[in-house]
Amino acid sequence: MPLPALRSGYGNETDGLWPRGPGAPPWGRTDSIMNDIWKTLPGWVRNIVVPVVVLIIAFMLVSTVLGAVFSVVGFLFGWAFRLLLLVALGAAVVILVKKASR
Repeated sequence: MPLPALRSGYGNETDGLWPRGPGAPPWGRTDSIMNDIWKTLPGWVRNIVVPVVVLIIAFMLVSTVLGAVFSVVGFLFGWAFRLLLLVALGAAVVILVKKASR
């Protein structure tokens, strides 16, 4: 059962924009709803607030991804450093034991 239309013109599935059948959304077209919401916003919100919010969200996403990448790389380098340190200490012990056994 389709949702009731918000105003006349919404939910018109005969305009060819939405296919009929199981893949069609039950509420009809949504582009008109978003367009109306966008048009009702004041100009300063559309031109200033929305881009600033988009930039903040983009910065947060980029910093999250970079933080995850750097943490994985740092974790791997940390383990590589520990492994090299262990091998170097083992080699030093072997050398010292050979010198002491002479």
